[in-house]
Amino acid sequence: MSKPPIFESIFGVPWANLPPVMQKHYAVRPDSNDRVVVRGTMNVKRNCLMRLMSPLLKLFGALVPYDGEGIPVTVAFYSGPNSSDFHFDRTFQFPAKTFRFHSRLIPIAGGDVIEVMRSGMGWRSRYQIEDGHISLSPIGYYWRIGNWNVPLPITWMIGVCTASEDVLTDNGFKMQMTITHPIFGETYRYEGTFEIDEVTSA
Repeated sequence: MSKPPIFESIFGVPWANLPPVMQKHYAVRPDSNDRVVVRGTMNVKRNCLMRLMSPLLKLFGALVPYDGEGIPVTVAFYSGPNSSDFHFDRTFQFPAKTFRFHSRLIPIAGGDVIEVMRSGMGWRSRYQIEDGHISLSPIGYYWRIGNWNVPLPITWMIGVCTASEDVLTDNGFKMQMTITHPIFGETYRYEGTFEIDEVTSA
């Protein structure tokens, strides 16, 4: 029997009530070869503090350690056999290089998720959706060790991460993610618009 999409339980609302673009965007089911591909352009902006931290970001595989405007981006979403994680596989076509940024979203009880980077570092948040607007409320940073989530008290150093998505059309959406430091203000902004290019159910 086919399982419901991973995000049906995360959103906590009937799947049929979601806007069409969000049903396509988050159609990936657990334990499947489902694949959704979106294409669009993004702007990435860092302040001087985040530029200084770029070597650390590269080491931990966290965020995109380059600035740019109108960068072509392709994102593939998938899960995989014997998996309930929701993967983000992003490819940025910067003028001088191609940069790939992969992370996976792990559902946790109560609608919370942890987005884990390559190193195991991640941030925990809570998804909420209302009238086509999706928001991620920050909870904190964690280190994923096996099936354990160990809190990392580093918000004072990195800042607070928030994200949101909004419906544009039945096939398009916009998103943004920001990091705001308690002293230095907004240190990172990552935003763009996307169109659904492929939805494969397998």
